[in-house]
Amino acid sequence: MWRAAHIAMATMLSVVIWRALHQQWATDNSSDALVAGAISVALPLASAGASILAIAAGWTIRRPERLFAHDGLSLAAFLVCVLVLSLGPLPRDAAGIFFVLAIAARFAPTIFAIATSDAPGWLVAAASFGVYASLMAWLQVSSLLHGDEAHYVMAADLIGRGSVDAGRAYANSALFHSLAGIDISPADIEAHVIQAPAGERLVQGYALPALLVPGWLLAGRMGEHLTIALIAALASWQLYELLHEAPPSRPMGGGVWAAAAFLPPFLPMATHVYQNGLGALAIVAGYRLAFTAARRRFLLAGLALGSTLFLTPRDGLALVALAPFVLWYRRDGLLRFTVGVAAMFALASAVDAVLYGTPLPYAGYLESMTAAAAPGRVSSLTFLFWYGLPAMLFDRTFGLAGTAPWLFIAALGVAPALRSARRTLVPAGAAIGTTLLALSLFRYWEGGYAPPGRYFVEVVPLAAPFVVFGLAAARAWPLRMFAGATLAMSAFAGLVISAVPTRALNTAGDGRIQDVYDAVLALNPLGWLPNFQPLQPDWYVGAYLRTLVAVVGVVALVWIGRRRTAGS
Repeated sequence: MWRAAHIAMATMLSVVIWRALHQQWATDNSSDALVAGAISVALPLASAGASILAIAAGWTIRRPERLFAHDGLSLAAFLVCVLVLSLGPLPRDAAGIFFVLAIAARFAPTIFAIATSDAPGWLVAAASFGVYASLMAWLQVSSLLHGDEAHYVMAADLIGRGSVDAGRAYANSALFHSLAGIDISPADIEAHVIQAPAGERLVQGYALPALLVPGWLLAGRMGEHLTIALIAALASWQLYELLHEAPPSRPMGGGVWAAAAFLPPFLPMATHVYQNGLGALAIVAGYRLAFTAARRRFLLAGLALGSTLFLTPRDGLALVALAPFVLWYRRDGLLRFTVGVAAMFALASAVDAVLYGTPLPYAGYLESMTAAAAPGRVSSLTFLFWYGLPAMLFDRTFGLAGTAPWLFIAALGVAPALRSARRTLVPAGAAIGTTLLALSLFRYWEGGYAPPGRYFVEVVPLAAPFVVFGLAAARAWPLRMFAGATLAMSAFAGLVISAVPTRALNTAGDGRIQDVYDAVLALNPLGWLPNFQPLQPDWYVGAYLRTLVAVVGVVALVWIGRRRTAGS
């Protein structure tokens, strides 16, 4: 009965919403035709898809009456957002806020049901894809491609035309202008194209562009964004499985999955065209298969982690960090793991021998580093870890503390995690530490012209179990307030980044998201953090004094978690 009533309600209201959003006000109240199209097409499709998922969740999780009630409430919240959009013309940024809130309201029942139950993998992936694809629709009308994004798409277009010669790709200047909104400069080409023995090639490799080709050929920019959303949805599913396998899986694991999948820094990488989501998928899948799955599959783990050899050296850091722990903890699977990694190494070397003329993985990066060593060129490595590491962690705009403070709940969970799940989570901690230390040596610690925290995305799934332990340790009300505040601030940052993507880009100068805090709250709760940005840095003494305060806070969280572990 409940399922039938839910289907009837969803069908009726989907028709009502479609008719409401196709009235003249959708065009009259929009800043341009693209915004009007997103409101009149993407919103009703997303709403209908969310109801289908809620019905499926009620069918699968076997609580149809609860899903019926929650979906009805979410439809009411959605209609409130539609009402605001219909009242009068709104600037694009303001319309984006209500667009994202409407999407969040519609998918909330399914996400909540998944987070509080044992859901099948297909439902987790479908719900994640629904959210990412819906947000992608707004990204298409609110932002052009930036940083490496346009170059990946240019390479995908080139492969689709049967070539890998990067020089031919950039001869199509009109395509680059349509993607990025600017003309390509010689400096931009120099940063992304190297002269390899086999010819002009893309520095970042061709793995992601090759995956983008089908979507690009079928649906252009929308198709390649949907491909990224699908990759991120698969990573979200693997994260959900990891949190069910790594103790303690209940009751906090589902909530941490939702935070990791739908908050920064992972959320922007589920819509923007970067390799980070693909790297996260390979790493979390390989980690599960080697360390947490009920049935270890070491050959597949080796293949999954070995696939990072097709991506970037920072993805390969996880393989380097995790391989010794297979020897240490899982000697029974070492041979199969090694065979898997060796097979991927041989395949990556063969592919790069053909593409670049250099029979080694990461050939593009190796050629780029060789070119950067020439007189007059600037290396991407600085080895200034005392600058890069605190910047990656604590910079108030582009560090983790500035946009994803929820991850610092993990500090509270380090001691209890390593005490009660050492064999499961020590490798994860090693991979996270290796990634942070190695990336702190790079000049562009902020991740280039991209949303903040991009370089940490690959290991966010490995940090999630520590957050679960941190929430379990936060029994006193001050710790619960800290956890709640960091989650709320991260959700706020995710809302701003999704609705107004340009506020997250690092060429905007200091305080883009921080300005929103000032405008909304009249008091920036993160304004005390240091600023390490090259364009407008703090006085270095002041920056390191602020960093010291943040470090003391993190150490205090670790100490509190250790005390609670010792006392339990």
